[in-house]
Amino acid sequence: MIKPKADFLIECAYEVANPIGGIYTVLTSKSKEMRRYYGENFYAIGPYYKRYAKVEFEEKAPPEDMGIIFKELEKEGIICHYGTWLIDGRPKTILVDFKGRMKELKNIKKRLIKEYELDCKRCGKEFNKRLVLSDSISRVVQKILDLPQFRGKKGLFHEHISGSPGIFLLDANRLNLDIGLVATAHSTRLGRDIAMGNEDIVSEIRNRLKVGKLVGKRREYSYSWETIVEHQLERLCANACDVFTVVSDITSRECHYILHRKADIVTPNGINTEKYPTIEERAMLHRASKEKLWRFLEAYFLPYYPIDVKNSLILFISGRYEFHTKGYDVFIKSLGRLNKRLMGEGYPKNIFVFFFVFDRGKRLQNYDVLENLSRYKQIEEYMDEKFPELEKQAVSMLIHGDELGKKGLFDSEFLMETRRLMARFKRPEHRRPPLCALRVGRNDVIFNSLKGAGLLNKEEDKVKVIVYPTRISIGDGLLSMDYYDVIAGMHLGVFPSYYEPWGYTPLEAGAFSVLSVTTDLAGFGKFVKESTDQRKKPGILVLRRDGRTDEEIVKELEESMHWFSKLSREERVEKKLEAKAVSELADWGGFSKYYIQAHDMAVKRCAKRVGA
Repeated sequence: MIKPKADFLIECAYEVANPIGGIYTVLTSKSKEMRRYYGENFYAIGPYYKRYAKVEFEEKAPPEDMGIIFKELEKEGIICHYGTWLIDGRPKTILVDFKGRMKELKNIKKRLIKEYELDCKRCGKEFNKRLVLSDSISRVVQKILDLPQFRGKKGLFHEHISGSPGIFLLDANRLNLDIGLVATAHSTRLGRDIAMGNEDIVSEIRNRLKVGKLVGKRREYSYSWETIVEHQLERLCANACDVFTVVSDITSRECHYILHRKADIVTPNGINTEKYPTIEERAMLHRASKEKLWRFLEAYFLPYYPIDVKNSLILFISGRYEFHTKGYDVFIKSLGRLNKRLMGEGYPKNIFVFFFVFDRGKRLQNYDVLENLSRYKQIEEYMDEKFPELEKQAVSMLIHGDELGKKGLFDSEFLMETRRLMARFKRPEHRRPPLCALRVGRNDVIFNSLKGAGLLNKEEDKVKVIVYPTRISIGDGLLSMDYYDVIAGMHLGVFPSYYEPWGYTPLEAGAFSVLSVTTDLAGFGKFVKESTDQRKKPGILVLRRDGRTDEEIVKELEESMHWFSKLSREERVEKKLEAKAVSELADWGGFSKYYIQAHDMAVKRCAKRVGA
């Protein structure tokens, strides 16, 4: 293991002890590696949100000199919580409660306008909070750098700037502070908005970079005010740091065009493969999770018509509610075609498809679904209660030489109660299972697209769908499972993204030995394409989206899913092993070195910047 040139590392992100989005996964999964390099001199800093801190964070008394600084900051309305982030690596952590400083918003904006010409007069409420948080973090870091344990040492400040304003980077550069500055972009706000507007950002970047043209004011100011401010901040941060890193080659081109800076190094996102189940463990976990999924599917569909869930395949897609950028559009069209094709072939199985779509909007409960789940559970509980009695009766009959049969085994009371339960469980004829596990509005784009593709959950359909527009959790009242337990029970994950700087979902699926589909417009997909022979379909398939029409992609995705639907159980097991092997190529044990290279480069450039 190489020894880093820096004596300490302070890593900052909005997602520190704040479990939202992919950056949280990056931080938590690589923390153990950073601790391996920096030991007790590795610190994390982020926002204090009580509801997350109480499960993510163990608060402790700060060191005496740091406690003195925290008391000084309290006078400014900044409350610092010191302790340990409860993840692998257990980094020392400072969480900043900035609510008491919101009254300083106008003054903070005036400073940012004056010192950095940031056009931030009009921002939304949420982004205003992030400005105050980031300015407060800058105050905290500047204070602690004067402490004896940091003064005169070679230090690093590493900010993950996607969605986080990164004001300390600007202040440290302006004040020429003697600390190496590293910024990592996981995407760009402007690039994401361009892609979400169904514009061909890939071709735009490729064609304009060929003639050396970067994104200009005209392009910038065609978006919302908040997009403009966040874009300006990202560009300022990218150009203020000593070393600028990105998570993929795709993001590098995007940042060059949009943020006007080429990446110094690519720091791809990894996973801790040792935390995921082994092949042996995975077999048991898959069975247990699949049985829970089967029960849910039976409760969801059996009230309407008979289904054989055990002779079925279960697919899923997951991500933010971004219809075009996450590839929901091409996925739905491909599923519609696959459904017609399999019906025409007389395919003997059902394919159930879950859309795990994280939507921040409020969704109302679907009472039909909840009632179906409740009545299914009533049947399970009744049978659990009666089973010991039935077992004793069956044993007695066998001992006495009686033939087992309905008449001798079940009494009239039992038969009457089961008939009553089943009558309540069944729905009226001519009704179909809902497309969505919650209630959605008439203008919901996924819901309407499913209907347009002929995916209506009819009995004769071979592809049946469930839209699940809420965060999966044990307490969600529906699947009532952890996200990773859900993945473990799946057969195939499909992620045909148009805009995906990296893409953890297919990587996590592979780590659970689940086959998946991604694209060459995802950072991880491009990595897999370069690392494997795709002609052999190595468990993680990479669709060719770059430079192709939607029609071509829909056709290729349909063919890929059709190929998968015809695999035997033995062939699926073989591909699962391959998917697991591909995922292990992205272990932090190999990827962490790129961060250390970036850190060492920043130490060297910092020395040159401050004239040391």
